[in-house]
Amino acid sequence: LQDFLMDYFKGRQDKTDKRIKPLRTVPESELKQYAKFKGLNVYSNKHPLLAGSFRETIGKMTNKLEKNHPGTKFAILKSSDKLAEKI
Repeated sequence: LQDFLMDYFKGRQDKTDKRIKPLRTVPESELKQYAKFKGLNVYSNKHPLLAGSFRETIGKMTNKLEKNHPGTKFAILKSSDKLAEKI
């Protein structure tokens, strides 16, 4: 989601990501809960280079949108899929 928005805001709409991401529609909070349930280590430390970055700004923005308007992240993700099909 962050990659799509970063590319979109920087005017790189022609870029498509061909990587396989089987868990991309699962919320991060659910992934963390599942990992803890399975006894896996969950690291929640932020990357030191993230502070003040464009990616951090996008992440905070999408988290705030999701908090105030649940379902927003999933809607953006679906929109990015539709856009990618047309490119």
